Amino acid sequence: MYKVLKLVYIIGTFPSFTTTFIDREIKSLRQRGVDLQVVSIRRPATGMPLSVEQRELQQGVTYLLPVDWLKFIIANLYFVSLRPLVYFRTLFYLLTCPHPDPKARVMTFFPMARSLAPKTDSRDDLEVTQLVKTSDDSWGETNTKLLLSERRVEYNEESDISGPMCMAVAVVLKEKAGDEPPSPIPGREGEAPAEPSTKERRVLVAMGDSDFVTNKYLEQGNPDLFMNAVNWLTEEEELISIRPKDQEQAQVQRLTGRQLRLVTYSSIFAVPLLLLIAGGVVWWKRR
Repeated sequence: MYKVLKLVYIIGTFPSFTTTFIDREIKSLRQRGVDLQVVSIRRPATGMPLSVEQRELQQGVTYLLPVDWLKFIIANLYFVSLRPLVYFRTLFYLLTCPHPDPKARVMTFFPMARSLAPKTDSRDDLEVTQLVKTSDDSWGETNTKLLLSERRVEYNEESDISGPMCMAVAVVLKEKAGDEPPSPIPGREGEAPAEPSTKERRVLVAMGDSDFVTNKYLEQGNPDLFMNAVNWLTEEEELISIRPKDQEQAQVQRLTGRQLRLVTYSSIFAVPLLLLIAGGVVWWKRR
């Protein structure tokens, strides 16, 4: 007799286009007799084409969002009755320990950028969201001749645009699920037809600068912003993240000729001379 191995996979969105390797791994582990449970934070986007195998795997997935409050309350009551000390200790830790601010902003740098603003008479089925904004102390320079020729900026209250200003936007198109009205249900012809459902399609991420992702500007949060924008457009939410900062490499300062001679003479003459002086002082005290 041997114990059955139990595993839990926690995935951002399952299944999706990028989980084919995980699909094969889950299928292989279950064939080997592993009791494997898949927990996904989000469901795949509506209308996403899934293979037959992915639809079969989706049957046994537990989704955390949207929250089923009845199951949530029952699960909490169950764990309180099972391990009350551990439950309340964990709850106290979550409520009192410091967490990173979810509203914290990552600094980005846009060289020679221009601001963006949605049209006031835009279509009703388009939803525009501001992604990047400047600080309250910023302004939009309108004198481009002074900026480009003399590399000098100065705030002019009459002509310049006061901040904050939008540097990047995301656009979502809200489409109706079907163009034709739904057919009436037999026996309920007199009732008003149900409103057609709508779905969102991510169509655009516009930024007021094009060279913010070049090599010389990769020290800021620019790579994260660009990659997360691409992942958002392709509906790969599980890939959206803020990458950890790379460790800074220590750089050795290059010495001048004078400094190099000073280090050389000090190591050859100064150190032995100090040892001789210390030895002489010790001999003088002991004689």
